[in-house]
Order: sequence, then structure tokens, then C-alpha cells
Amino acid sequence: MLTALSTLSKAFLDICLLRKGPQDLPKSSVLLYLSLILYMVFDVLLTVQARPFEDALLVSFIDVGFLLGVIFFILKQHHYLDRWVQTITALCGTGVILGIFIFPLVYGGAQNQYETWLQQIIILLFFIMVIWNIAVLAHIVRNAISTSLGIGIAIAILYIWMSSLLISMLFPEINPK
Repeated sequence: MLTALSTLSKAFLDICLLRKGPQDLPKSSVLLYLSLILYMVFDVLLTVQARPFEDALLVSFIDVGFLLGVIFFILKQHHYLDRWVQTITALCGTGVILGIFIFPLVYGGAQNQYETWLQQIIILLFFIMVIWNIAVLAHIVRNAISTSLGIGIAIAILYIWMSSLLISMLFPEINPK
């Protein structure tokens, strides 16, 4: 069991490092559900920093639903719907790996007790993680629909923008006066 978990973690890390693609993962509904649940847990943990728990939970459900729908649509349009399980598994699994790295930045950045230079480093590291997230998403989409990296990057940026827009429209920030 531990060996299997280690192998899967390494596979997700290799996808994050752009060494492997979603096609290198097993086509397993159990792995899909496990990845989805872990992705949602990290999604809630990252979102609860800025929103109440109930909103964070709703944001996570909407985020995951939007991800599932967009990937379904993209794969269907390119006639690769048979790759859906592995693509979603890769996106959620790598989301967990990236979430592990982003987690301390989100919680560290929320603390205003740090020196300015340290806050700037946290912001820079967070920016690097956003770029890495785009690269990983682009890499997975590129492999899933057998397209160029440029198209994958365009889809990744468009997806992140649309997802952020959807969440901000449904859950506007409350600015205290």
C-alpha cells in the first residue's frame, strides 16, 4: 500500500515537473475519486483563509464542477473523451502536490507580522507558484488533446481566468468600511 502511494505521488510530481503526462497514470475510478477528494480538501483549506468555511466549501464544489465541465467539453470537442478519467486524475493529483507548496505561502502571506522583505519574498514565491500552476495545467491539457504547448498555455490561462471570474461573481469580496 505504501509503495503504491509512493509510486502515485512520484507520478503526480513527475507530471508537475513536466516529465510525464496524464496518459502515464492508470485509468482508475478509485484513483480519480481519491484525487478529487484530496483536491477538494486542499481547495477548502486554501480558500477558508479568506472566506467562511461554508463559502469555502461552496467555492470548492463550484471550482471542481467547473473543472470537470470544462475538461469534459475540451476533450469532447477534440474527440478524446476516453482520456477524461486520466486527465481529471492528473489535474486533481497535481493540484494536491501544488497545494502542498502553496499552502504555507497562503497562510504565511495572510500574516501581517512579517518584515516587508519577507512578505515580498512570499509574494514572489506565490507568483512563481501561479506560473508553475499554469505550466502544469497547460502540460496536462496539451497531452490530453494532443496539441501544441502554446495552445495548452492559452487554454490554461483562459481556464484560470474564467474560473476566477466565476468565483468572484458568485462570491464577491466583502470590503469593510
